[in-house]
Amino acid sequence: MGTDGGVFVGQDKCDWSRMLTTSHAGPFAATGGSASISSGRVSYVLGMKGPSATFDTACSSSLVAADTASATLYRGRCELAIVCGVNMLLLPQTFIACCQARMLDAGGRCRTFDASAAGYARGEGCGGQVIARSPSAAKSELLALMAGSAINQDGRSANLTSPNGPSQQAVILTALGEAGLLPMSTTASHMLETHGTGTALGDPIEVGALQAALGGAGRRAGGLALGALKSNIGHLEGGAGLAGLLKLTAELRDSAVAPNLHLRELNHHVFEDIRDFAAMFVTEAAQDAPSTGSVSSFGFGGTNGHVVLKASPKQVSDAARSREATPQTKPKSLRVAFLFTGQGSQYPGMGKELYDKEPVFREALDRCAAVLDSLLPSPLLEVMFGAGEAASDLNETRFSQPAIFSLEYALAELWRSRGISPCAVLGHSVGEYCAAVVAGAMPLQTALPLIAARGRAIAEHCEASVGAMVAVFAPEAEAQAAISGAKAAETVSVAAVNGPKMTVLSGRTQDVERITEKMGATSRRLKVSHAFHSPLMTPALAPFRAEAEVSQLGPAPSGGVRFFSALRGREATEELSSVEYWVDHIPGTVRFSAALEALHAEIGPDVYLEVGTSPILLGMAKRFIPKGPAWLPSLDPQVGKDLQVFSKTEAELGTSSSSTDDSWKRDRRRRREV
Repeated sequence: MGTDGGVFVGQDKCDWSRMLTTSHAGPFAATGGSASISSGRVSYVLGMKGPSATFDTACSSSLVAADTASATLYRGRCELAIVCGVNMLLLPQTFIACCQARMLDAGGRCRTFDASAAGYARGEGCGGQVIARSPSAAKSELLALMAGSAINQDGRSANLTSPNGPSQQAVILTALGEAGLLPMSTTASHMLETHGTGTALGDPIEVGALQAALGGAGRRAGGLALGALKSNIGHLEGGAGLAGLLKLTAELRDSAVAPNLHLRELNHHVFEDIRDFAAMFVTEAAQDAPSTGSVSSFGFGGTNGHVVLKASPKQVSDAARSREATPQTKPKSLRVAFLFTGQGSQYPGMGKELYDKEPVFREALDRCAAVLDSLLPSPLLEVMFGAGEAASDLNETRFSQPAIFSLEYALAELWRSRGISPCAVLGHSVGEYCAAVVAGAMPLQTALPLIAARGRAIAEHCEASVGAMVAVFAPEAEAQAAISGAKAAETVSVAAVNGPKMTVLSGRTQDVERITEKMGATSRRLKVSHAFHSPLMTPALAPFRAEAEVSQLGPAPSGGVRFFSALRGREATEELSSVEYWVDHIPGTVRFSAALEALHAEIGPDVYLEVGTSPILLGMAKRFIPKGPAWLPSLDPQVGKDLQVFSKTEAELGTSSSSTDDSWKRDRRRRREV
């Protein structure tokens, strides 16, 4: 009595209030039917004088209460807090409304992730959990550590009540980051109590968000155990998050995983890409549970919550002693293949955030600029990071080719500093230059002048704006036949074969348009300054050859990195030291699909990592490479800022080194005991 403890209740309905008609109303109707009294009454009965509030964010109510309690403890406003969740089913009207909205399962079951899932079953119950700044404040056994939490909102979605995958992904990553669980090692395992309502719309979106946040290479060795308490006790709505926390706390305490029910056949809408996501769907009770876990709750009004728990120090110690008595196997090293993006991928400001915040990236890019600035009309970094006229120069081929090379080289160096080195490399068009350097087949001091000479030769000797490049969704053989039929082999060629039915035509504009129209296939014109990889590149060959012949081309690939050539469509070795190879590279066809198929057949990497400004090659490759490997970008401006995307991929790869200042995270991460 008289403590400064806080009370935080999650409750999204008050059926009792609606049951009180005028004839039944009495002196206690106001206090008995008010949601605010749910928290106030607990504070009153226990004499707790700290913050006291009831939260209603629909199904996420009690996790919002837990997050608020955590923040209140962190600020020192109280020494302990009681977090509660409650739901009672007293009226038929709510059932009727849910049925009319087609939310409920006709059989009264939550068949989470099952092919027959068609809605949820409502459940009722009440639970509470004490969170304290220290065990002495709680005066009870320490069951688990509350290591991180986060809440956010869907904002603008398909409609008011539709779940939002990117927002779910963001709240999960924020909470895991606060808990110090990002980046996850390749051997990490984690329990995740899903929102898992068993609805046709919600389940696929939730698993898609989990796959985006935690899927890929970093989850392969350890796995993610997905729980669905709603399959056992139904959906407690406002109290669902607290029910999930109680279940997870018990699992961490007992080092056991509780089973999900009613899962007989996986929903194919959810798991079309399951081989890319090492998730485990627990259908039987199991021992030796992971030492970390988290709980998701998503309100139908768009408010999302995620709370992370860790096993208590005693439980971790007991588990460690148990593991010491069991022989451990060394985790398998990931085989990562680097894919280097080609021309057309450039955009103003690419890599700027990494340049500002990552010393390794900055030093590598500065190294390139020190050589290229004397070979270009304007300084490299001014073109890459400048504004106005300087930024528009980036689309000129004399600038874009050296800029793409430099960015990719800096990214490769940054990945190597994180302990990620490739088993094989493959570059698309100008991406082959950086691939050759990374494979040890060309010295950096040779590649920089050579890539500048390549761009300069094309810019000065090949006429701009007279050619076109068009992506045609048809096989190469059909495109070649159309070129022959039009008698246009001297002005048009197949510039790239990016897949079984992904072919790029390049050449004189009117001829390309005539051939494309005759083929009748779906097509898309590419935004380019020149008709690259076509007969129109012929004037650039002689001046480039003169530069290449005085260059010190390197030996065959070394250091165990295999080079797969998009020019040859196979692995290449000694020929990379030939001047002819790099001269042929200018007008030659980019046989990306053949080269990637050869790489995949001979090596079978666990991960394809695109080293470039955008996941352009990943999008093409996933169309014809069998499912299995993880596909990870270094950067993706469509998804987020440079550092955000890079850090997410870093987490999925399981690397642990970071030069960025994360002291604010360490300070914010003070543990709360449950």
